[in-house]
Amino acid sequence: MNLHENSPLGRKVFFVYPPYYVTNTIMPKLSEAEYEVYAIDQYQMVKPVLQKFPDSICFFNIDADALTYTEWFRFIKSFEEDEVLSTIFFGVISQHAPKVHREHFMADIQLPAGFIQYIPDLPALTERYIKILELNGAMGKRKYIRAECNFDRSIYVDIDVAGSRVPLIVQNISSVGLSCYANKSHLPFLTENSVHRAAFYLGNNVFSGSVIILMKREVNEHSIVVMLFSQGLSYANRNSVREFIREKLHENLANDMDGIPLDSRDYSDNSEEAIAERNRENAPALESASEDESKKTENAESDKDSAEIAEAPAEAAEETSEPAEEAESVEEVSEEKPENSEAPEADSTPEASKLE
Repeated sequence: MNLHENSPLGRKVFFVYPPYYVTNTIMPKLSEAEYEVYAIDQYQMVKPVLQKFPDSICFFNIDADALTYTEWFRFIKSFEEDEVLSTIFFGVISQHAPKVHREHFMADIQLPAGFIQYIPDLPALTERYIKILELNGAMGKRKYIRAECNFDRSIYVDIDVAGSRVPLIVQNISSVGLSCYANKSHLPFLTENSVHRAAFYLGNNVFSGSVIILMKREVNEHSIVVMLFSQGLSYANRNSVREFIREKLHENLANDMDGIPLDSRDYSDNSEEAIAERNRENAPALESASEDESKKTENAESDKDSAEIAEAPAEAAEETSEPAEEAESVEEVSEEKPENSEAPEADSTPEASKLE
């Protein structure tokens, strides 16, 4: 099955570092609406858990101070590197994240479960979570959450049968009924559709009510009796059942994950990956700065060459200044020669007249 298809059994819903309003208001309401909800208070546990349940929905509270906003981004982004973890339906919740970080998460990470900001209207906020879970098939085809009790003899029901106490160990339980292990000798007294008074011992929750025997059967050498709570079970007692189911689901999850290695990857701003990431981000700026510096050097050298070229003619003029003066003296001499040449012409005149 494609993990992004809706699972018939529904999807587990995880809240990582849920804030107070989620723990005390939203999660109980989701459980009441028959969603299988868990809380994880250690980010190193998230990947090992989701590896085991890769069709889950997971909401990260990025306001939790276990990581900075940048580290949370790096942590969530790293799920895309894993073929299994990349199938998780991620959502991000925040009450305080600055706009720049909100935009960063929404633009650069795929968030099928959205970016959910806190609003004071908790009923409306709860409804928004329910719509997100509906959209992502969290309910599946089942109608009720069921918690396995793993043959724990401290979890049992005493049924009143004709004035006699019949103890039954709970196999699993939902908010509408329970399945119990029974002694074969008691089966004849537990007829289908019969109603009995019962006392329920569910951990710290002890209450009384009525049950209706729905069916009895043999399963793997065990005698199983399936019962429904009567409609007369009070709202408070039904909430006690739901609270027990939540506690049992968390306990079972903790047992399943016992001994599983935690995520040891460093997502801090000082990690090798973060440093390499910053280097990659800064590379264009460094390259541009290097180009600018190179251009400045080239321009400086060009200006120097131009200055040297400009100085060269001036020096040449200085070197040729004396010959120029000599040239001027030659011109003065040449100008004086016509005056000297006129003297012979004057002298020649008398001689010419004498010849005449």
